[in-house]
Amino acid sequence: MCRTAFPVIIAATCTALFAGTSQAEELSDVIDRVKQSVVQIHKIDRDGQSVSMGSGFAVAPSVIATNMHVLEDGHKFKITRNDVKAIVAAGI
Repeated sequence: MCRTAFPVIIAATCTALFAGTSQAEELSDVIDRVKQSVVQIHKIDRDGQSVSMGSGFAVAPSVIATNMHVLEDGHKFKITRNDVKAIVAAGI
């Protein structure tokens, strides 16, 4: 990716994040509203050991978006959100 595209992607993401918010809405309110979609993803190897951790966010009730390096070579994935009970996902 070229260097000039990165700031554009960040700007587009921020615009999408804050779209629909009123000017009176505080940043802390926006954070409280969107943090429910953020998850931790633990990569589990074939021996059942957690080998690395990454993050992602929910884009639909059963769909998590993350970077490919978080999932590469993983056998299973333990997904947690805000210290709520974890779920285990197999495959991608």
